[in-house]
Amino acid sequence: MKEAAIIDGANAFQTLRSVTLPMITHAITICFFLTLNGAFKVYEVVYGLTGGGPGRSTQVITMNIYEEAFSNNFRYGYASAKSVILFAIVLIFTLIQLRVMKKKEVEA
Repeated sequence: MKEAAIIDGANAFQTLRSVTLPMITHAITICFFLTLNGAFKVYEVVYGLTGGGPGRSTQVITMNIYEEAFSNNFRYGYASAKSVILFAIVLIFTLIQLRVMKKKEVEA
């Protein structure tokens, strides 16, 4: 396909946009959503390596929720509200992923 586009006179950008990217869209989509999903689950890595510090420079949302509920403030309601919002964000990204993957499945 790439050779056919070059023979037809497509330049490098047109070949990338019209041939290469459509062929790797499935892989890009899967990698993007798996990476995004994994980013929400990095509590143990951050806690084990830095503990959220120095200061709060490496603190992630899950660590903040844990600290609000169990370590410093014992504000269970506030931590629960943050958890529900985090769940809603992850759910939205998951639904987007399912919709994108279903659309790609229909096209293939």
